[in-house]
Amino acid sequence: LETLRKRVGNDGPDALVVSVSHGIASSLIGRYDEGDSELLASLEDTRRVLGPAHPYVARAHLYLASSYTAQKRYDDARAQYLAAERVYLDAELPEHPGRKKAQEKLAELDRLTETP
Repeated sequence: LETLRKRVGNDGPDALVVSVSHGIASSLIGRYDEGDSELLASLEDTRRVLGPAHPYVARAHLYLASSYTAQKRYDDARAQYLAAERVYLDAELPEHPGRKKAQEKLAELDRLTETP
């Protein structure tokens, strides 16, 4: 990871891809602390580099929400899905497929957390 960061730098689009990819990979193999930390850093870097109303910021929220869902951290996941949806709306992209995915995942969380 550090070798890749040295090659691509810390602030360009390639660095953002490296960071989010490492976070996703870590989460997928169950290294949630490392993955979530990397995904949070990637979210902040993406927001700083591309601005708060960019679809890649929303995508970073979606990745973090997926990790939280896998850990059964449903309230945290819900907050991230809602944040992603807000970014798509702020970016004036109400029909973006990512927004639809966030809405689907929120409905799925509602089903998972409903009490009989």
